[in-house]
This record gives sequence, C-alpha cells and structure tokens, in this order.
Amino acid sequence: MKSFLRAGFLVFLLPLLQALKSPSYVVGLPDTQLYPQYWNLSGKVDGYLPRVLQRFSADTGIHWQLKAQPIRRYYVEFKEGRLDFLAPSNRAWAEGSSSVPVIYSDPFMKSRAGFIGLKPELDPAQIKQVTTIAGYTISFLTDSKSPFHGVKISYVNDVSSAMKVLASRRTDLIYLHYDAAREWIRVNSEGRAPVHFYFHEKFSEEFDYCLATIRYPKVIESFNRWLRENSKVLDEIKASILTSKYP
Repeated sequence: MKSFLRAGFLVFLLPLLQALKSPSYVVGLPDTQLYPQYWNLSGKVDGYLPRVLQRFSADTGIHWQLKAQPIRRYYVEFKEGRLDFLAPSNRAWAEGSSSVPVIYSDPFMKSRAGFIGLKPELDPAQIKQVTTIAGYTISFLTDSKSPFHGVKISYVNDVSSAMKVLASRRTDLIYLHYDAAREWIRVNSEGRAPVHFYFHEKFSEEFDYCLATIRYPKVIESFNRWLRENSKVLDEIKASILTSKYP
C-alpha cells in the first residue's frame, strides 16, 4: 500500500518538478510574413528571430511558446499580461512610450525600414499617399518638422500586398523593412517584366531588434549573457536563413 501511495505521489509530483526545471514563457511575434526575419504559415512560426529564440531555448532549457499576433494587438496582449515577452521590440516603438516599465534585451538584429518608390527621386511635396503594414508607425510623417504634409496613410496586411500596391501604382510610396522588400523582389522577379523599385535611404531608419518583457528581468539577463557568448551562433543562424528555400 505504501509503495502504491509513493508511486502515486511521484506521478503527481513529476509534472510539477518538470515545470520548475524548465520554465515556459509565451513570446508574441508579429503575425505577418516578413522574410527573412519571421513568418507564420498555418501556425508554424519560423525565420531568423524564432530560430534565435529556439537556439537559446535548446542551450538553456527555457521553453518558449511562440505566438503570432496581429501587430496592433500584440502590445495590448503584452501589457495586459497574456504575453510574457515581445520579439522583436525596440525602445522607439509603442511599448517604449508606455507608462508601463518595459525591460529590453541587448539588440540581436538590425533592420532598416524606409520609403520605397518607383521613381529615383523623392520629392516630399509630391507625395499624397503612403502604404505600409497595419500597425507600423512612420515617424517621418508624424514629426512636426517633416517635409511631408497632408499625406494619407493606407494599410495592408503583409509585405506582398504592399509591393503589389506599389507596382500597380496605386500608391506613391510604401514604407517597409528593406530586407523583406528585397527578398520579395528576389523571389518574384523570375520570369516577369522587371519593375524598378527605388529604396530611398534619406528617409530611412535602422532599428535594433530586442527581446522585451515587463515581468521577467532575470530571463533578459540570461538572454543577454547567451548573446554575448554566442555571436558565432547568430552568424550561423543568419546564414542558414539566407540559404534556405522559403515555403
């Protein structure tokens, strides 16, 4: 009888011990197809950011549940405690302007975003409409000193839609992350008449990608240590993404 009770107690205790040994956290990522950074296809999240998090998990035993969320919603979910972390995040974005104290990791990727058009010159006075992804903020258009005035902003759900809107001349400019736009051009240029896209560096911004949390600073400290000790691993992950065939 005692052996039976002992076995039953161990069966009850084992899941608790496993949970204590391997903490699990929910990480929110934008629900959009942003190659090579991150993408969500039929619930499978992949890309450079997810692979960095998964490698950290494999090395440390910290388990991530990667949850793709619409950009406009995932900060609300984060602030209200339903997401433990955000990736990517940046102090200049919405979460950084909140009264809620947010803790950021060291940067583990950089990404440049800016205007893309069909003309080599960009005259702000001639721009009437800009298209970007829902949830993005274009600082150049909200700055009181901006040379852009009276510009209408339209929103689409993904990179492909934005590129197609521009190619069909239904907008003056699009605002996207450059590496994602270049990857779309590379994948979609085969067998088609060339469309010349111009990347306007003058009005672009380079963002640091960080991991952000409100409640788990110790995990951020552990992640930062791992980043410092694994710079070669990050290079390997970048190489694996750039040589992969996207689904």
